[in-house]
Amino acid sequence: MVGQVGNVDPRTAGSGEIDPAKITTVAELAAQLRRLRLRAGNPALREIERRAQQRGRQLPRSTLATVLAGDRPPRREVLLALIRVLGAPDAEIPGWVAAWERIIDRRDDMVDASTDRLDPDLARTRIVGYPLNEDSTRDSVWRFSRDYPVTLVCSGLPPSIQGRVPYTDPTDPDYSELLTYGDPDALLHLYGHVRAMNPQLEVRFSTTKGLRADDYETHLAIIGGTDLNSLTRHMLSSLPIQMRSRPTTESEWAGFAVTTADEDLRFSPTFDDVDGEQVLREDVLLFFRGPNPFNAKCTVTICAGGYARGTLAAVRSFTDPILGQVNESYVRSRFGDRTHFGFIARAVIVNGVVIPPDLSVPVNRLYEWTVSG
Repeated sequence: MVGQVGNVDPRTAGSGEIDPAKITTVAELAAQLRRLRLRAGNPALREIERRAQQRGRQLPRSTLATVLAGDRPPRREVLLALIRVLGAPDAEIPGWVAAWERIIDRRDDMVDASTDRLDPDLARTRIVGYPLNEDSTRDSVWRFSRDYPVTLVCSGLPPSIQGRVPYTDPTDPDYSELLTYGDPDALLHLYGHVRAMNPQLEVRFSTTKGLRADDYETHLAIIGGTDLNSLTRHMLSSLPIQMRSRPTTESEWAGFAVTTADEDLRFSPTFDDVDGEQVLREDVLLFFRGPNPFNAKCTVTICAGGYARGTLAAVRSFTDPILGQVNESYVRSRFGDRTHFGFIARAVIVNGVVIPPDLSVPVNRLYEWTVSG
């Protein structure tokens, strides 16, 4: 059908030479890609997807349709995979990459310009709760380099727990996939914040079992402790921190352990006895940022607590509209531009509501470490 991206007609795809140097907008990029597709024989989207799989890359047809229609710019790695599948010679690839960078720069400039036009009384927020000042956007803990997507990773609830949660059966007409995730509160807080801080990036979320090979090569933000999240367990194996699982007997303890040259440190949640029941009063949390071991150009971040309340507090340490800015300032002053650092802190729970720690208060910080470079 004429005009459908999935079956491009030469009359609507545009004609002329392929010249990435002329690309300055998403629409122009899409038009040049359609010309490249025509030069390659106008393969169907299914065929492009198949060829990409043969090269070890994923190019879903839905993504291809969006890119070729010019609805939004592709990720850098999607563009590279697509032009290679379509037969672009090596000599042309730098030109395509330069075009992609021009588009992203232009979109960033447009965001900055729209910010400058805001009324001064409104200029503190681009999206409610997310500050716009230079410190909280360009230097934010949750601001990432634009070359790679961000993947938020939660555990999936084990079958024994899912069986007790309504709407977690995929055959149920009211099935809700998010109810099968561990730590959905933390995921919701973090997803919105990362999207607001990085409007030009793709932000994904997945359970550990749902991860694909290329997800590991993105910026990883791992949510949840070692009880359920296997990726947390994997990452902590190379850090100076141990996380003990929840106790099954009164003689066991849970929380974080650190072994230093002088002593062994333990940090555990604390409970109050309320009418004969144990109620969580303080949880302990871990926040870690370091290089992604699967792709050195990306980062890995861990937000974990002894319990779900602590995991939420770890996330809210830098997403909270008030304390988030305080904690960003503390991290910048304490760790500077180091890309490998971590801390253990305490979070208070009041009437079931978790309060993230104010890191500027020393008593809230239990342990810190960093690696230079």
